[in-house]
Amino acid sequence: MEIEIDTKSRQPILEQVVGQIRRLIENGRLTAGEELPAVKALADELNISRLTTGRAYDRLCSEGLLLHRSEGFVVAGAE
Repeated sequence: MEIEIDTKSRQPILEQVVGQIRRLIENGRLTAGEELPAVKALADELNISRLTTGRAYDRLCSEGLLLHRSEGFVVAGAE
């Protein structure tokens, strides 16, 4: 996934992840129904905590941008 963490930024890592995924969705780089990497996979890729990744996904679900399905997280809008 096209996310980069700036460890020198004053912006918390959680906010960086949420903001970047939100922009990927808004810009059409992630489309409705598209599966996101598993929490552990994204955490490993970004070298961040699984808790942070899970919280980012949960926040995006609460904003209506992602859906949590039994197989994982998908971009909302493909109903």
